[in-house]
Amino acid sequence: MDADRPEPSFGMTDLEEALRGPSGGEVRRASLARLDAALDRVEVQLRAGLDPRHRAPTQSLRAALVTARDLLAAAPTD
Repeated sequence: MDADRPEPSFGMTDLEEALRGPSGGEVRRASLARLDAALDRVEVQLRAGLDPRHRAPTQSLRAALVTARDLLAAAPTD
């Protein structure tokens, strides 16, 4: 963000709002748990040997889940 501009005091999404709220830590923990569970399910599918047509999209989904998890873990909470 531009150093001359203050960080907005509101979130752009419902999740950002919840993370900045009084129970932001709880929201983060619950959201990370959901992402971890989804990631576990995707990894089980990948290890099971998917049909080649489904392998690339499932790998993309895994990458998106990992990125979402990393972003959420780094997101500020109040």
